[in-house]
Amino acid sequence: SFTGLRIALTTAKALRLSLNVPLVGLNTLEIMAQHYPQAHDPLLIVLETKRQEFYAQYFHGFDTGNPNNRGALSSPICADANAIIGSSPDVPFVVGGDCLQRFSQECAAPVVTLDEWVQADPILMAQMAWNKFQRDGVQENIEPLYLRGADVSYPKNKPRKLKQT
Repeated sequence: SFTGLRIALTTAKALRLSLNVPLVGLNTLEIMAQHYPQAHDPLLIVLETKRQEFYAQYFHGFDTGNPNNRGALSSPICADANAIIGSSPDVPFVVGGDCLQRFSQECAAPVVTLDEWVQADPILMAQMAWNKFQRDGVQENIEPLYLRGADVSYPKNKPRKLKQT
């Protein structure tokens, strides 16, 4: 939801200013990637869009030396299942996320899926935010990341025109 994201981010920024506390931005795809420590192969995270496409991003496999950072192999995208698979790295990978059954059904090629995570773990999110704050400090300009354009349409019925007197 574009509006919901804007409202939530504005509320977070207002709390940061009024309480004089730091604000740290996290990417949902990065958060979900941290839910799969068992994935030593590269990992594709796919998230539901409630449309025909998915939000997706490829990440490096789990690194036992640095468990808090998978590192991105690609930029986040919004595309259909076969376009996402077509942009895969040239190595074996596994798939995680919140819509694995639908994603698997829509792929032309078979994919190896992990357990499905529908909600991000808030404790894991807090740990990621703390680690990011320790590493990068305060983020001054946090902006939403939009992977697709807004759905805009014209009204079906023309608006009335008021007669000027």
